[in-house]
Amino acid sequence: DIIVLDFRNNSPFVDYFVICSCRNSRLARAVLNEVEEFALKNDMEVISKDTNKDSNWLLIDIGSIVVHIFVGEERNKYNLDGLWKDLILK
Repeated sequence: DIIVLDFRNNSPFVDYFVICSCRNSRLARAVLNEVEEFALKNDMEVISKDTNKDSNWLLIDIGSIVVHIFVGEERNKYNLDGLWKDLILK
């Protein structure tokens, strides 16, 4: 259930949000690490990343792309998909 939100015409700070969900925090941390490795291998700067091991909403900022990784029902709680549904790339 990965979606991409296109912010290019709506924000001066970010071009895309990538939103995904994981069943547990261990998998979410693995996804975060994979995104970081991909970014570094492709000469993208990791500006910031979540380091809170107890969080159910992990984040990694790689400049023009911000990746949101939710654990369990946390995604429904914050409803970023619904908040910016007009920006979802098809």
